[in-house]
Amino acid sequence: MAIAWAIAVASSVLGATLRLDGGVRVEGSSRTVDASGLERTTTVAISAQPQVALTLAAPALELGARYAPALRAADVLLSSRTDVLHVAEVRARYLVMPTWSVLATAGAERGTTDLLTESRQRPAATPEAVPTTAKLRYAAARADLAVEGSLDPRTTLSFGAGWFAGGGDDADSRGVLPVERGLRGNARLQWNATRLDVLAIQCTARGSRLSTEGREALATALGLWRHRVGREVEARAGAGAAAFWEDVPGPPAAAGQPVELRRRTGFLPLGELGVARASERLHLDQDAAVRLGAVVDRVRGSIDRVLEAEVSSRWTPNPALSFGARAVALFARQDGGDVRRGSADVRADWRVHPRTALGFGLYGSWQDTRGTGSPSTAPALPAFVEAGAFASVRLDLPAWQ
Repeated sequence: MAIAWAIAVASSVLGATLRLDGGVRVEGSSRTVDASGLERTTTVAISAQPQVALTLAAPALELGARYAPALRAADVLLSSRTDVLHVAEVRARYLVMPTWSVLATAGAERGTTDLLTESRQRPAATPEAVPTTAKLRYAAARADLAVEGSLDPRTTLSFGAGWFAGGGDDADSRGVLPVERGLRGNARLQWNATRLDVLAIQCTARGSRLSTEGREALATALGLWRHRVGREVEARAGAGAAAFWEDVPGPPAAAGQPVELRRRTGFLPLGELGVARASERLHLDQDAAVRLGAVVDRVRGSIDRVLEAEVSSRWTPNPALSFGARAVALFARQDGGDVRRGSADVRADWRVHPRTALGFGLYGSWQDTRGTGSPSTAPALPAFVEAGAFASVRLDLPAWQ
């Protein structure tokens, strides 16, 4: 109560507005998983994710906080046990001048989850190999600071830095997903060269250490070009390079001896080709892309070469109804083998009321591995095929302000 009064007084003094939003998303799903070395399993799950968000907005400052725990009963036909993953985030944005702003964010997660569900409900920008199909205890935290603004009417600049940590939250979970701690940074310069062309250069850097003693550092530079081919079509292309070094744990050492680290350094090519179509007449958005990149293997701490292909489509015949489809295929070359990972889904979303939305969909994913348990001491990645269906409802409560 005291905190609420303090916020109310602060909002009055600063001339700010206070807004409280809330809601919940409930999903029922059924899936079948066929993993190597295990029996095929079919489960029926029910999950709920309530959320509450508080925003304090002043003329030059905006503060926000959000709490959205994920509650999931993984197999309601066999057990009523519910797993919880707590998710919280705070943010602050300050408008330094009309064209420049500073954004600070921090977040944390802790609880029980399974990485198959996480990869579907919160897909990463680049799909990652799944180290286990079982549930695990997980904890993560991050803090980032970013600056963005305009150098002139045609040029924008953004840059930032941050700290991150995450991995298994008990001994068994850390054996599958080691704890990773590190620093990261990024910068992007974009220039609207002509009415049809946009040029950009994007740089990233990161370094981290695993609880298994593995270490890595990766720096990338990528030049991008976007060109509007026609009224509805835009093509894009990019090229660059990555520099890296890694220390990966070798075979187990004798009792009392330190773990031997194998060092590797080098350069890798980066590239991207893509085309996008946005048709207002057909209410249709389509995208296709192929990317050549480098990513960090969170299990081993090594740098993987990655080739990724993605296609997606979304049709919105009216503001309340939309249909979407997406497919992603990933090939990762690792220092002990290869990983092939893919996923696909189709879904329909229907907003039946300004504060109520329904969702339905089918999905599938697969992973095939070859020799990924050697020569590293990390466990071999599982091969699996997953298929399922889901139905969801989202309810948004009236905002209070």
